[in-house]
Amino acid sequence: MAPVTDKIMAALHPADWIILGVIVISFVLGFFRGFVREAFSLAGWVSAYVVARLFHAPLENLLVDSISTPSLRLAAAWGGLFVTTLMLAMLAGYLVLSVIESAGLRSVDRFLGAGFGVARGLILVLAVLVMVSPFASRDAWWKNAMLPKQFLRFEAVGRDMKDKVVQAARQVGKKETDEVPAAAGNDN
Repeated sequence: MAPVTDKIMAALHPADWIILGVIVISFVLGFFRGFVREAFSLAGWVSAYVVARLFHAPLENLLVDSISTPSLRLAAAWGGLFVTTLMLAMLAGYLVLSVIESAGLRSVDRFLGAGFGVARGLILVLAVLVMVSPFASRDAWWKNAMLPKQFLRFEAVGRDMKDKVVQAARQVGKKETDEVPAAAGNDN
């Protein structure tokens, strides 16, 4: 190896190797699964949450005669909607994937899947580091590792993205306010 590469390899702490391992594993999984399967998987989980949140109450009402325990009725409604939506997303993903394979675009799908995997690995590492940094920042391994400090430079961006995702998730299923604008000339 080149002298510069040798110095970098020697400077890496075991925590750095773990971080790199997570990213590489995510890259490999993304490559072998492909972008379509990865995207439909992510979309399926998000859709399953949204569908369960939006429609669990009407389904609970339909289950009143069948399930008398309210907590079981809630679990059946949420779980049934969640699992059904997830399965439909998986089925849609397989259908799209079969079209991509028959069109001979599997290599493009895998290349994009690898990029998706790297992005997922980076986000996962950043999320874990943000969670453990308040507890580990005084530990020797934290001080000796190079990569946690580099990742945490993006903490503000990650927190901003997380806040936007949480805010969007909270809006899902919220009922519109009952406020209706007053008609012109109506002071009631």
